[in-house]
Amino acid sequence: MALSTALTLYKEKTNCFIQQYSNFSVKEVAQTLNGINTQGENIADNGGVIQSYRAYQKYVLENGAEPQLPAIDLSPEQLFWVSSAVQYCSKATKQYLTLQVVTDSHSPSRQRVNGVVSNSDEFSKVFNCPSGAPMNPVNKCVICIQLSVRCAHESGQQVCHLALEMFGNVVKEFKRSLIANKWMGNETLVHALQKLDKMRLLVGYPDELLNETYITDYYRTLWTNATDYFGNNVRLSKWYLDLGFGKLRLPVDQYDWKELSGVAVVNAYYHQLKNLVVMPAGILQGVFFNKDRPNYLNYGSIAYVSGHEIIHGFDDGGRQYDSSGNLRNWWDSQTDALYKEKTNCFIQQYSNFSVKEVAQTLNGINTQGENIADNGGVIQSY
Repeated sequence: MALSTALTLYKEKTNCFIQQYSNFSVKEVAQTLNGINTQGENIADNGGVIQSYRAYQKYVLENGAEPQLPAIDLSPEQLFWVSSAVQYCSKATKQYLTLQVVTDSHSPSRQRVNGVVSNSDEFSKVFNCPSGAPMNPVNKCVICIQLSVRCAHESGQQVCHLALEMFGNVVKEFKRSLIANKWMGNETLVHALQKLDKMRLLVGYPDELLNETYITDYYRTLWTNATDYFGNNVRLSKWYLDLGFGKLRLPVDQYDWKELSGVAVVNAYYHQLKNLVVMPAGILQGVFFNKDRPNYLNYGSIAYVSGHEIIHGFDDGGRQYDSSGNLRNWWDSQTDALYKEKTNCFIQQYSNFSVKEVAQTLNGINTQGENIADNGGVIQSY
């Protein structure tokens, strides 16, 4: 299939998400979502959760089912989906929802969760949702993408090791899903696989963080005074500026943790210009991850996050960059059209979601990127 054909098909698929999320209504503010603005997150959501769910299923097949939690009348599979949704539990004012619908690339929490699960056959099967029900519509938006990734850093700590293991299971599901796609042209598929092969992961923290000699040398020219707040800010700004100038004419390390993220940050993200997923140690805790709890909870949370960020590499924004992080169109027209059709489904779906508290509907365009990432991420992690 020619590049132009694959690009058209891809656009058809993304258009499905765009239309779907644009139909989601936020009743609280009487607005619908902007499926175009949010298509990138919508794609990443949808793809990420699917890959994480499939990775968990494969884990069960290889390692056996885990015991059900006592006093909870939900199966491990159902708890996976509960875990994927609970991280979005929140309460927002009408003013906040109005601003989010208009400006945010993420859909509001309710539409973000409902959009993903309504596109998932796996969710409908686990909860026995009848065909045609709100959570199991006949027409679904689907973009199944999968990847193979080399990790840039692997911590020896048990937590990071377990997170890496789950991430590896999720990315295997991504690659299988990508190869199984029937709508993507051959030439576009080659470029997609190339991007997946070159994608890297930074997880946990860098080795030098535990090297006391390195840390002491790094901060040797910085000093602070507990009673001089203004002076501390001036000295810190100068120290950071000197640090930058000191790197002139030196080889560039594009995967330098210090330039990418603080290790204590409770977040994960995909870097389009570096084709890189960053998952700091700060997110490997709390509701996202605990090495001592059943894996169906971890797969429904941190593995879902992994899938979400990976899908961002192929959402409405990430897909515009090649394997080296260059802004370049590598989609044939037919695949591009199909992709946009699928993303339009998300846009229409989320634009019909209503936020009752502010009497508004979501903006499926603005939130499509996060909605796609939610939908894809939870399916792959499952």
